[in-house]
Amino acid sequence: MLLPRMNLLVVGSTAFDTIETPHGNANRCLGGSSTYFALAARMFTPVRLVSVVGQDFPDEHKRLLASKGIDLAGLEQKPGKTFAWHGRYSADMNSRTTLDVQLNTFGDFQPGPNGGYVSKLEITGAEQFTATYVFEDPADGGQAPFHVWQRAVAEGFTAGATTGSLRVLHRS
Repeated sequence: MLLPRMNLLVVGSTAFDTIETPHGNANRCLGGSSTYFALAARMFTPVRLVSVVGQDFPDEHKRLLASKGIDLAGLEQKPGKTFAWHGRYSADMNSRTTLDVQLNTFGDFQPGPNGGYVSKLEITGAEQFTATYVFEDPADGGQAPFHVWQRAVAEGFTAGATTGSLRVLHRS
């Protein structure tokens, strides 16, 4: 039985990742949890991305995401630098160590009514809502997605799966 396609709203980090592995390194490649999630989810359903990047974020990355059918109306480009993560993966590639995190524009990201990135209409129009990089502790840097997640629950979504910092909500 085929399930109907749902609209999916993804809120989280869009970043530059610097990755070290035993097999090679990649510097400042397109990354961020919402980016990876949106690219995977778009294979199954329409995706709207809500995130923030800095002035250093290249148009080629925006074109790549748009070419995959991801709605970028909620991608804000602000003065400053894009969120950056640097990590090293173990020999078996199953674990990693974070070497550096620079929140930059993601540090004060406000995707709620005051920031204007996620309006009530956008949340109401979605059947499923996913927030990535959700942490309740401001020291962990995921406050913006956490506040949007709280609003979605207040507007009638119910909690679904939670894995690490990923939270999925469904329309009640």
